[in-house]
Order: sequence, then structure tokens, then C-alpha cells
Amino acid sequence: MNNADALEKGEMTARALRWEWYNYQLIFNQQNGINVNVLAAFDIWYKDFMQSRFPIMSTWLTAWITDGATNYEGNIDQLSQNVEGVLAYYMSQVRQLGGYNDQGYPTGTPTSYSTP
Repeated sequence: MNNADALEKGEMTARALRWEWYNYQLIFNQQNGINVNVLAAFDIWYKDFMQSRFPIMSTWLTAWITDGATNYEGNIDQLSQNVEGVLAYYMSQVRQLGGYNDQGYPTGTPTSYSTP
């Protein structure tokens, strides 16, 4: 995602999830006398999951925008023209989606997080 607010919220969510998994990992490992690295598995899964969502999301958005545009195509009233303009804008935004940006994804041992 290329939007700064969306990136920040996504990173906050990832930090919160990683913190929770880290704590579960510590408790599980202590109670069972083993060393299972749940956090590393979660990191791999989360990045893969997010990366795989973008093509699906882009396809879904494109289909619905195209369907909406088809419904208003050829109409000359002001509402139809406004809707077509909005849909064209949305389509331009979908074309700019660059996939999941994991550059800000937290790494290492998680630290406690706080919500704003």
C-alpha cells in the first residue's frame, strides 16, 4: 500500500500481532520445555498473506468499477457523468497499487505496543 496513513496503521497492527504471538510463544515454550519459533512462522505467513491479497483486491476492485461504469455508460445526465468521473478516478488509483510494502514491517524481538 502506498498511502502513508494505511502504511502506519498496517505497521501498528503488525507490531500488535507480533507482540501477542511473541508472548504466546514465550508461555508455550516455557510450559512445554521446547523452543518453537512461532514469531518467525507468523512473520513469513503475514508477509505472504499481505502480498497475495493485492492481486485479488485489484482484480475485485477492477471488476466492480468496470461493472459500475457499464451501468452509467452512454448516459448524458449530470449524475451519470459525475459517477463516471468518480469511477475513472478509482480505476486510476487501482492501477497505482504497488502491492504490499513490507519495508516498514517490524523485525527482531517485539516490544510492547501502545494504541493511540
